[in-house]
Amino acid sequence: MTVEAVQLHRWIYQEFASLAEMDFFDGNRVELIDGEIFHTAPQSSRHATILSLVAEKLRTIYAANYVVRTQMPLVLDELSAPDPDIAVVPGTLLDYLNAHPRHALLVVEIADSSLRHDRERKRIRYATAEIPEYWIVNLPESCLEVYRKPVHGDYRLSIVFDRDESVDFVSHPELAIPVSELIPQPNG
Repeated sequence: MTVEAVQLHRWIYQEFASLAEMDFFDGNRVELIDGEIFHTAPQSSRHATILSLVAEKLRTIYAANYVVRTQMPLVLDELSAPDPDIAVVPGTLLDYLNAHPRHALLVVEIADSSLRHDRERKRIRYATAEIPEYWIVNLPESCLEVYRKPVHGDYRLSIVFDRDESVDFVSHPELAIPVSELIPQPNG
């Protein structure tokens, strides 16, 4: 008797999208990364508020010719379609009427319980897709991790900005936002 090897099934984006259209995930938030389907944790109040603050700030900077999307798919390739907390994509809203964007200028993840996943798995996926700038709003440490210069599947430059510093942008180096405006101190 022979024993067959057990293999992992890697989902492709078309299969994943079909399952979502059939409401297979029953309203649960999920995303496709490297052919694997991951459930995303429910948002804390702090996570939701900071996501809104960061998106609002980014909309003032990327007011024309860009769309700041929150928690919507970004199709990186056949095996990965994460739902980043924020993605700044070129164009207008109507450019994405029939298909999700495949590239972004800036991706932001708000990380608390997902910090390791965002630092490791997602960072590599965004770098491989050549997203020029990736931010992790690190809630446990109240800092902003910035990754830039994607090369061969990883970022060559990583910078940690504390709350008392300001962060600039690859696409708009003349502009900067105080990190304290992105990560306010928790009340009490």
